[in-house]
Amino acid sequence: MKNTAFSLLALLTLALLSAPGCTDPTAIGAELLEEDQVGTGFTDTVSIEGRTIQGDTVRTYGPNGWLDAFFLGNMVDPVFGRTKAAIYSSPTLYLDFTTLNTINPKFADDAHLDSIVLVLPYKLDRCYGDFSSDQFSVDVLELFEGVDAAGTYTNEDSIEFINGVVLGSSVFTPNFDSIQVIDYPGGVPDTLEYPHLRIPMSTQFGERLLQSDSLDFVSDSAFWNIFKGLKIRANTDTKGMLAFNLNPNDDTRGGIYVYYTESDTLKKHYQFPFTYTSPTFGQFKNEYKGSVVEPFLQLGNQEDSLLFVQGTQGLFARIRFPNLSGLSGLVVNKAELVASLATLDGDDLEAYEPGTQLYMSVFNSTENTYDPITDIVLADLSAPVVFGGQLTDNGSGKPKVYRFNLSTYFQDMIDGDAEPVVYIYLSGRRSTANRSVLYGPSHPLYPMKLNLSFSERVQ
Repeated sequence: MKNTAFSLLALLTLALLSAPGCTDPTAIGAELLEEDQVGTGFTDTVSIEGRTIQGDTVRTYGPNGWLDAFFLGNMVDPVFGRTKAAIYSSPTLYLDFTTLNTINPKFADDAHLDSIVLVLPYKLDRCYGDFSSDQFSVDVLELFEGVDAAGTYTNEDSIEFINGVVLGSSVFTPNFDSIQVIDYPGGVPDTLEYPHLRIPMSTQFGERLLQSDSLDFVSDSAFWNIFKGLKIRANTDTKGMLAFNLNPNDDTRGGIYVYYTESDTLKKHYQFPFTYTSPTFGQFKNEYKGSVVEPFLQLGNQEDSLLFVQGTQGLFARIRFPNLSGLSGLVVNKAELVASLATLDGDDLEAYEPGTQLYMSVFNSTENTYDPITDIVLADLSAPVVFGGQLTDNGSGKPKVYRFNLSTYFQDMIDGDAEPVVYIYLSGRRSTANRSVLYGPSHPLYPMKLNLSFSERVQ
C-alpha cells in the first residue's frame, strides 16, 4: 500500500511540476496526511489559467419572465468604463389585481386635464454607483411600433421611436427618500408615500388620451392602436445607475398617471400601468474603450494578474485547468477555488460595491448557453451554503475572498467527462450592475488557487 501511494504521489508531483504557472513546486504534497493515512493528500498548486471575457447577451423580457430591476442611466465607472441602459414598454389598461378584471377609463365629456406623470418606483437595492453630485437628464419618447407581448427580447434589442416626439422629460438629482403624493382612486383622495421618480409628461399627450374615443379603451390591443409604447432614456453621463421596480409581482404602482377633474370639482386619476400583460424590456450595453478593463480584454492567451466580473451583459472570468492528466485516478474529496477581491488605485468600493455572490458556469456548445456547474445544480436552493461563491472576510489585513466548492465538477474534469474550463459570473447579472475585480492566477501576492484534497481511487 505504501509503494502504491508513493508511486501515485510521484506521478502527481511530476505532473504539477511540469505545469506552467507552478511557482512553488516544493509545496506539492507538503501537506499530505501522516503515514497512518497514506493514500490521501492535499495540494494547492494545481496549474490555473485565467482570462477576462465579455459576457453573452441576456434575455430581458419573455412572456414567462420579468426582470427584477430595470436600469436607466449612462454610468461611467472608474474601472469598468461605461454602461448605457434604457427601458422600453407598452403600458396597458388598469388591471384590478383582486378580481383580475380590466378597469377601462371613462373620461367624461367635461373632463379637463390637471397633469400627466410617468411614475417609476425605485428598486433601491439595485441602484448602483455614486449619486453624490450628478444630475440626471431623462427623456420619454414615443415608440413607432409596440413591444410584442408574445415576443422575447435581449439587452441588445431596440425599437424605433418617433423622431421629434418627446412625451416627457426631467432633469433631477436622485432622491431615494419616500415621496408623498395624493392619488384619487374612485375619486377619493388617498395619500401615498414611497420612493419613486415622477417624470412630467406633455400636456398634448395628456389631452390626446383624455379626448380619445371610448372604443380605444375597450382592450389593451385597442389602446395599443393609439399608443404603441414608450422608451425611457438617459441623456447625460453620470457616476451612478438608477434601477426601477416595474415587475408586477413586486410593485404595481408604476405607470402613466392621468390626473383630471370632472364637473369642475371632482378630482380623479387613471393609471396606465406596467402589468403582467404590458411587455417591458431592458436594453443595456457595456463599453470598455479607455477603461482600466480594456487592456485585459486584449491579452490573447496571456495569463492575467487581474480578472474582472460584471453584471448586466458584462464580463466573465474564464478559468482553465490546463494540466489535469497527472491527476487521473484520484478521487476528489474537496476542490475549492479561492479568489481574492482586488483593490485598485482610484476605485471606490463603497460606491461601487463588489458582487456579494458569484457563481460558476460551463459553456453548453449545443445550446450556445452558459449553464451552472454540477455542484450548483445538485445543491439547488442550498447552493450559497454548499457551493459557496459568497464574499467573505479572510482575516485581518487580508483581502476578502470568494470560495467556490466545485468538487463534483472537478472530478468530472479529472475523469475526462467535462472540459477543464469554468466561467465565474455575477449572480442575477441581468438585474445587477455590481462588479468585482479578482486577483488572477499570476498575481504575485494573492494568486487565485485551488485547494485540492484527494484520495487514491480504490481498485
